Amino acid sequence: MSQLIKIGKLSRVHGLKGALVVSGDNLESIEVKKKGFLFIEINNISTPFFISEVKMIGKNMVLTFDGIDTVEKARPYIGRDVYGDKKNISVKKNTSLNIEGYDLIDEVKGNIGKINELIDLPKQKFLSIDIDGEETLLPYTDVFVKKIDHKAKTVYYCAPDGLFDINQ
Repeated sequence: MSQLIKIGKLSRVHGLKGALVVSGDNLESIEVKKKGFLFIEINNISTPFFISEVKMIGKNMVLTFDGIDTVEKARPYIGRDVYGDKKNISVKKNTSLNIEGYDLIDEVKGNIGKINELIDLPKQKFLSIDIDGEETLLPYTDVFVKKIDHKAKTVYYCAPDGLFDINQ
């Protein structure tokens, strides 16, 4: 059998049709093939379960398995580890968030300065940048970050009106 990779732990039931929530670190970097299978550890044996649906809700993965279609059928699997093999999962490399030292260019204000770091908090990401000698945190969202040019080491930003004036 091929080498198994732990994806996370089944933490709770989602909805009324037996879907299970997988909790774990960096789930958004794991891609699961919809028509493949995953393994759930039962009595120290990796047991295959065929996947009928995979979706991401926030940072959690929600899986629906063939044959588990009610809350009652899903409950016994809560707390069990979930594994995948290289045939059914892939780990995505996330290079888009390595932006320390990049220039931050705002659509209105122009070049704001160099990004010190990307701070990844549980519910929000922030760009740390020095503005007029003071560290300023700017929200990092798809709405504000319009484009990242890795060749030019530039992040194009569209700040809402007044964002840069908050600390003044």
